[in-house]
Amino acid sequence: MYEDNDRIDPLAGPGAEHLDEDTRRVLASSRTSGPKKTAKAKSDQRRTKATYDLPADLQTAIAAVAKAENCSRSALVAWVMGRFIGDYRNEHHDLRRELRRARQPIHALRWKYTLKLPDDDW
Repeated sequence: MYEDNDRIDPLAGPGAEHLDEDTRRVLASSRTSGPKKTAKAKSDQRRTKATYDLPADLQTAIAAVAKAENCSRSALVAWVMGRFIGDYRNEHHDLRRELRRARQPIHALRWKYTLKLPDDDW
């Protein structure tokens, strides 16, 4: 059994064979420390993150496209949103018309409108 600073490694001791794969992964990752973990924490702090509510079927479609294109979901969504913003700024008239058509009044303190998502099968 592996002992370090009075800690016992649960993956090395007797009875560890009953642990499921998820538990093993969590326990193994908790042992990682030092410069590598610190570098990741610093990297995560520098990243800009945003969270958006997306319908489950849209999330599934994003994951499928990202997998087919061999890229991350985050990179795919950033690329798509970048293209959208470019079209919007360049006054792509179809886009503006569709956005106006999708507006629906909402009774909320922060927003005047919500957008009805298209009924497309993503």
